[in-house]
Amino acid sequence: MADDDKQSEMMTAFIEKITPKLTEAVMGKVNETLAAAEKAIGDRMDGLADKNAELLGKLHRSKDGSKTLEQQVAELTAQIATKGRPTEIVLSKADARDVRKYREARKQADEAGVPLRIDRGDAA
Repeated sequence: MADDDKQSEMMTAFIEKITPKLTEAVMGKVNETLAAAEKAIGDRMDGLADKNAELLGKLHRSKDGSKTLEQQVAELTAQIATKGRPTEIVLSKADARDVRKYREARKQADEAGVPLRIDRGDAA
């Protein structure tokens, strides 16, 4: 029995001595892992922000230049030929989802006696 008590005391003393060092080593590794994860997440977020800005820029440029000069001249020529009356009222797909904008465009088309066309952005 005395040997069991002695072993138990030695084991308890060993555990008490090693616990702070073991805790320090584990916490160091956890902190390293967290720092690496934070850096990786930060890098990914920066990359996402850059890609988002790039895509929004492309979208903005594509909307600005969606009609070629020839298309714009043809539309203006058609409007002049009809004495300034539009040949059709065009509403974007996004605006068509807005009930107020859709009703206003429908009213303008009815008053002008021309069709209302929804531009779905199809390249066909």
